[in-house]
Amino acid sequence: MPASEKTVRFSKLVEEFGKPALYLPLADPNKDPKFLEAAKENRVLTIKQDPTSKQKDFGIVDFLREKFVTYLIFPKSLEPFANARVVGIKYDELSDTTIAPPPSAIEPKPKKPARPAIAEANPEPKPRIKPEPKPKPEPQPKNFIVRVQVTATACTEQDISVTAMTRAEAQAKAKEQAASTELPKSDLKFKILKVREAS
Repeated sequence: MPASEKTVRFSKLVEEFGKPALYLPLADPNKDPKFLEAAKENRVLTIKQDPTSKQKDFGIVDFLREKFVTYLIFPKSLEPFANARVVGIKYDELSDTTIAPPPSAIEPKPKKPARPAIAEANPEPKPRIKPEPKPKPEPQPKNFIVRVQVTATACTEQDISVTAMTRAEAQAKAKEQAASTELPKSDLKFKILKVREAS
């Protein structure tokens, strides 16, 4: 490590700048405007968690675009310690808040189909046909809010909105979305805490 590189303990950052929130990278952080704003304000700490290394987790005060990293967002700017190496990471000192990217950053919005052009300006009136009885509507999928507990090095909870026909399908879809996180897969565990229909 170069002599010029700063080193600071995690507990000192918490004491001076407040408890950080865990950021769940369920999508590309580069597509999350709020995360990018926090990075621009020097409030992001990147924690390196290489599962193949025996070295303890450590952090860098900056937004590093690497694999096997976790991001913490502090309530205040870490500018005095920019690019400093952070040691002594204590996950029990994180705030209870977990930050996730907005749904727009996770899934692109489907495009609306274009309306067909009207062939004739004044079409001839069609003969009246006695309407057939309407068939019973097929069951439609409902919106569920599934509270999923994602356990990696730190235990986090979040509400995931999914569309499904049943609670079981809602749980499966929620687990699938939660599994798309960039946290190390070997460390991830999922537990469904609560399923409720969205109002």
